Amino acid sequence: MRVLFAGQTYLPSTNGPAVFTANLAEALVAHGHQVAAIVPSRTGRRHDEQRHGVRVHALPAVVSRRLGVAVNAFSDREAARLLARFGPDVVHIQDHYPTSRTVLAAARRLGVPVVGTNHFVPENIAMQLPFASAVRRPAEAVLWWTVRAVYRRLDAVTAPSRTAAALLQPHLPGIAVQAISCGVDVARFRPRPAAEHEALRRRWDLPVPASVGLYVGRVDRDKDVSLLVRAMALTPEPELLVVAGKGLELEALRRGARRAGLGERIRFLGYVEDDALPGLYAACDLFVMPSAVELLSIATLEAMASGLPVAAARAGALPELVEQGVTGALFAPRDAAGAAAALRSLAGPWEGRARVAEAARARARAHRIERTRQRFETLYDEVAGGRTA
Repeated sequence: MRVLFAGQTYLPSTNGPAVFTANLAEALVAHGHQVAAIVPSRTGRRHDEQRHGVRVHALPAVVSRRLGVAVNAFSDREAARLLARFGPDVVHIQDHYPTSRTVLAAARRLGVPVVGTNHFVPENIAMQLPFASAVRRPAEAVLWWTVRAVYRRLDAVTAPSRTAAALLQPHLPGIAVQAISCGVDVARFRPRPAAEHEALRRRWDLPVPASVGLYVGRVDRDKDVSLLVRAMALTPEPELLVVAGKGLELEALRRGARRAGLGERIRFLGYVEDDALPGLYAACDLFVMPSAVELLSIATLEAMASGLPVAAARAGALPELVEQGVTGALFAPRDAAGAAAALRSLAGPWEGRARVAEAARARARAHRIERTRQRFETLYDEVAGGRTA
């Protein structure tokens, strides 16, 4: 089978759609399929690269360094040429942005079936806008309209969780939205023995005997990482919180942590390369996800596969992964005291830690990337009328 992916981002970007696309693409390659991807160039300049068997075509783009966004620039013909040359059996788009729209139009002209996965929820953008509370409702209506304009033209639509599918379904009447997990590589993200755990602590310059919590993800307003600063001021445990990621709120959070007297207890690592993430998870004791708008959370899955109990907001799709007292602890969104209590309950040595860690690992295994790959193979074959076998 020949599968062409298209979307706004791909590795080394570490947002959810980029990680999902790369993981699925590489799993398909490992299973004998031919896979390519078309994305806007992060540098702005046209280039190609081979990444773990996937041919990635980066198209000319206008780049905003501050926002970390690249938008295709006058590259419709190039995208159409690449698609025709590759000759995919199926195209799989990841969003409703210009690259996906361009590739969708080219695929339609060639009669190639198109599958789309939606990773977008309007709150992700609406919460970043000035005067967010005043403009949120009309902004969300417009944003949903832009999603519908693309996804109603597809042969099949998926979302990464039951929650995400339920959110999207009312906006696509007559189209069945399928819930298919983003998946996680449970061989790559795994628990480590005590000796290796200590060695990883030293590699990341983390205190060996202390309790260490971890957040991995964008540091933007919709992720509500500022909640963790407020929560850490209310609890002595964990002794250290590591924040791995970049975003528009990073510098403000650093200043806020210093003002709160937490300069020694919250460590901001900034961007962490994807290849380094398994070791970082394995060096920590627990994971926290404060965002109230997660459609799945690959980072939470990676943490659970690594055997970490998770403190998470009781919102979005996170309760599909985190079950109170079974795989971690839940707290009300934007509730600093509740987040502090959840963190405290999972930090340090406590009875049942091994049981919760194994339950977290088991929950992650239900989302293993092999199962995701199999489900998409079946879907691709369905939309292509069985011609891909």
